[in-house]
Amino acid sequence: MKSFLGKIEPVRLRDIWSSESEEFTPWLAEDENIALLASSVGLSLSVCGQEARVGKFRADIHCKDSTSGKFLVIENQLEKSDHGHLGQLLTYASGLNAATVIWVAPEFCNEHLATLEWLNGITGEGLKLFAVRIEVVGIGKARAPRFTIVSAPKDWSLKSQSVGRKAKAVSDQSESGKTRFEYWQTFLSQLSLTDKTVALPKPNSLGNLRFSLKGRDLWITTYAAASLGRIGVFLRGSEEFYSLFKKNQQRIQQELGKAPRWNRVDDGWSIAISRKDDPSLKSEWGEQHKWLSTNLKKFLSVFKPYAKPNA
Repeated sequence: MKSFLGKIEPVRLRDIWSSESEEFTPWLAEDENIALLASSVGLSLSVCGQEARVGKFRADIHCKDSTSGKFLVIENQLEKSDHGHLGQLLTYASGLNAATVIWVAPEFCNEHLATLEWLNGITGEGLKLFAVRIEVVGIGKARAPRFTIVSAPKDWSLKSQSVGRKAKAVSDQSESGKTRFEYWQTFLSQLSLTDKTVALPKPNSLGNLRFSLKGRDLWITTYAAASLGRIGVFLRGSEEFYSLFKKNQQRIQQELGKAPRWNRVDDGWSIAISRKDDPSLKSEWGEQHKWLSTNLKKFLSVFKPYAKPNA
């Protein structure tokens, strides 16, 4: 008898979010994703803002505990925990007067977990620190995030449901997730009618689509972030490509017909354009998709030649 059951497979985080600041943080700040993270630690959170200023630094996500009214800081990363992020989360906690810190990463060093355990032991009720591992699992084309606590204050007890069941419920039932899937499905359908030369990815329920130019070395991403009120297109790739593009910056800007932002971010670089818009308004999808399509094609025509072996 033919099996109808799918197999759960781990999904590489970088295959979903290529940038911490431009993709992962905005995704995590969406209401249903913050709710999922909050449920994993037994809290009820509301987002106050992203990239909250602390002197010359910026905290990823600034939240408020809806129950206690106290502030909380979330520091997230797509790679294994490092000293830089450990120092940042303590700086942000102090600067924003946070009562709780949640450090989100796919893997944690034993030394960092030991440091959090030590800090939880000496700060008492003054500051609570959590380390939460993020994973993404897939069944066929479906994707679902999963959060698991790997370090918490000793007296902390969870009052939440199973995180695995909650992740599936959010993935299956989230209205905003369904809206994002429909948004990209409509965009790709229109793009396929106007340009047969573009290799199309599959629609998803995330906030972005990736169009590969040269595997994992060079790609273009279109995004629609309701939490930021922006849509945009940006190019990412390996360091050698960035150096190449910088040498040809003036020529590239002339070919694009506009001056994009050349950004150095904590996890790499990007060449980006964006505009204010609200992807949750279906009445404006047509104009948004037209803008995204026009600029995606422009990026493809300008940067694709550089992806050739002899470029």
